[in-house]
Amino acid sequence: MKELLGMKLNNNTVHIWVVNANGSSLPNFLSAAERKRWNGFFFSQDRQTFYQSHNALRLILSHYLSEKPGEIEYELTSYGKPFLKNKSIQFNLSHTDRMAVIAVTADAQIGIDIENLNRDVEYDDLAKRFFCESEYLKLVKTPPEEKRHAFFNCWTRKEAFIKAVGEGLSYPLNDFEVTLLSDEPVQINHIQDDLYTLKQWMFDSKNIDEYTIATAVKRQNSNFVYREFNFNELTEYTSP
Repeated sequence: MKELLGMKLNNNTVHIWVVNANGSSLPNFLSAAERKRWNGFFFSQDRQTFYQSHNALRLILSHYLSEKPGEIEYELTSYGKPFLKNKSIQFNLSHTDRMAVIAVTADAQIGIDIENLNRDVEYDDLAKRFFCESEYLKLVKTPPEEKRHAFFNCWTRKEAFIKAVGEGLSYPLNDFEVTLLSDEPVQINHIQDDLYTLKQWMFDSKNIDEYTIATAVKRQNSNFVYREFNFNELTEYTSP
């Protein structure tokens, strides 16, 4: 990964790395705690995706930090979110079946989520349970051929936001409203009891193959750059 050497982040850049977990096997840099989690997965694809995505994360962070991948140490917040102590670099990881995404930025809270658009879910039932009322009403009125994309747009944006906030599932999904329709801007429209913070957030969304990705960062005027992770080479995606 010579191309990564000296990788820098300016004040408004977000790098989003797309990782194919079924690619060439990566060297093992996992910590003891990560190895324990890795060995705890029952299904082989889950084990493979965890192994590849967490080693890719360490490789990527090593080039921003100029540290060896296996020597990077994570701290955990009280809600269990990993972070780098006394570092400006902020990161977040998400994966689903064979794909993973890693968001990296400097000096800003960040969260990312990826979902497979082919997942078979009960859209209206889940939306009624987890979405706020305005999001749910939009979804039930969405034409059947557009509902799948609308649902996962909403779901990934909400997941990205709560991951960026870092409070896990203790932050109710129906306490804030995001956009979900294809003709709407990608943004957060409302945060309950918090109009000031609302203006600080910026979102990005992208579809790659059968996956949809959403990123939330607590910084306006951010520039989102998508890159394909490969141990030997990198390909930059062109954002729409």
